Amino acid sequence: MNIFTVDVEDWFNLLDVNSLTDLKSWSDYEERADVGLNIILKALENRGVQGLFFLLGWTVERNPSIVDRIVSAGHMIGTHSYDHGLVYLKNQKTFEEDLEKSIEIIYKISGIYPVAYRAPGFSITIDQSWFIESLKKFSIGIDASVCAMQRAHGGDIRFNIDKPVNLKYKEHSITELPINSGSLLGKKLIFSGGGYFRFYPSVLLKYLALKNNYNMFYFHPRDFDPSQPRIKSLEPIRYFKSYVGLKGSADKLNYLMDSIHFENADILTKPSFLENLNTILLK
Repeated sequence: MNIFTVDVEDWFNLLDVNSLTDLKSWSDYEERADVGLNIILKALENRGVQGLFFLLGWTVERNPSIVDRIVSAGHMIGTHSYDHGLVYLKNQKTFEEDLEKSIEIIYKISGIYPVAYRAPGFSITIDQSWFIESLKKFSIGIDASVCAMQRAHGGDIRFNIDKPVNLKYKEHSITELPINSGSLLGKKLIFSGGGYFRFYPSVLLKYLALKNNYNMFYFHPRDFDPSQPRIKSLEPIRYFKSYVGLKGSADKLNYLMDSIHFENADILTKPSFLENLNTILLK
């Protein structure tokens, strides 16, 4: 099963960059989310695939037409928070305040209540297991925030999952779509989105994807915008990760979508899918 997901945010929504943490400063930057979004929507339209789009509240509040385009094309929508803040730096109260704000904006614009959530940077660790309780409080039943490998902005090997499960905390449960991993020369690696997708060659992406029974691909509009401005203050490794492979990313996306089959995202809500999930209890 291959699922196509998108984090709808802008090129300047980079995490752990001091100059970009203040939301007030975001208004100073050129908004370019439409550039990459055009490529993503066209790729999906050409193949009749329905994706799951996680909308950043701040971005769609500024540009409501983004939501209209996604919804009118028949895609599912979720929330990607309002302020793009790392979850492990929040407590449950501030997490819920941000979540509620993002939901209200998305619903006001679209008339559709988001069905899913993704934390910025997959920044949920097992220490924030209360996030399940919070998501259910706001009637969100699907999460795609867990990464069971260490990464720059999160990840937690204690989750120990790399396929869809029913994740339970106290009396609350959600459908969890974790980041999947691949195996190359005996080494586990992430490959299915963002900088990983832009870095690895197309044939390797196809090889790794076809080896798995489950792949949750995740993209951002900036992944397909070679002309986006560069943040010069980034450390060299971070700079490389942020901008590697931009020129060939659109062709790579089309190659990948022609090489593997993507399920429509609404499969995530169907009983035939939900009934076969294992349940994992978090404490």
